[in-house]
Formats: sequence, structure tokens, C-alpha cells
Amino acid sequence: TRMKKVIIFSLTVMGIGIITLLILSRFYNRAGDIEIENAKNNNEIVVIDFWSEGCPPCRKVSPIIDEIAEEYQSIEVLKVNINSEKGLHKKYKITHVPTVIIFYKGEEFARIVGYHEKGEYTKHIDALINSDESIMMKFEWNDYGKRQ
Repeated sequence: TRMKKVIIFSLTVMGIGIITLLILSRFYNRAGDIEIENAKNNNEIVVIDFWSEGCPPCRKVSPIIDEIAEEYQSIEVLKVNINSEKGLHKKYKITHVPTVIIFYKGEEFARIVGYHEKGEYTKHIDALINSDESIMMKFEWNDYGKRQ
């Protein structure tokens, strides 16, 4: 019976630990989501880089996004590790990494999947900054009904 008590106690402690981790991970995901929502609500242009550890193309995109953040001081740039922010990849329909989403006035304007040269990202940003409708209308619509 002593062995049964030890096993029951161990399982109880493990159960509490697992529940605590689940609660904390949900809070952490919400915090990431809140940061993104705040950025989208408080900035005209927001660039979000969704990446993953162990992803070679993500490592190539990261310095490009860093350069863009330095060069374009008027926009908000965020990076989201989909491994630690698990709920966000579903919310933003991230199926491959890297994925960079550019939001304009809170709405998705462009979605760029995979590694691309810097110009692929900046052409969208420049079109938004310059409010050049002729350039903005040339972008094709993607599967989500947004420009890409």
C-alpha cells in the first residue's frame, strides 16, 4: 500500500505540473497574439516574419527582415517563432516557413512564402508607403483573398 501511495502522489505531482505548463503556454500564446494585434491596430504597416528553428531558409530571411526593420523606421516589424507560439500558425494559416505577412491598416496585404531576395519584400512595403495604387493593383490575389 505504501508503494501505491507513492505512485498516486507522483502521478498527482506530474498532473499538476502538466496542467501548469498548459496554462502557462496558453498565456504565452495569447501574449504573442496580443503583441501582433496591438501592432496591427497601432501601425499602418506591419511586417511579421513567421519562422522556425532548424529552418535554413528562415536563417537566410532573418537578416533581410532585420535590414528592413532598420531601413523602414515608420513600419512595425515582428518575428514569430512558430515553435513557441503554436496557436499563431493556425490563426494566420502558416503552412510553410518562412512566411512573411505584410499588413496594411490591420488587413493582410501580402503573404510571401519561402526565401526571397530583399526586393520581393520591399516592393510591397514601398507601394504601401508611396500609396501607389497602380503598383498595388498589380499584385495578384492569393488563396486567402489577399494580395501577394
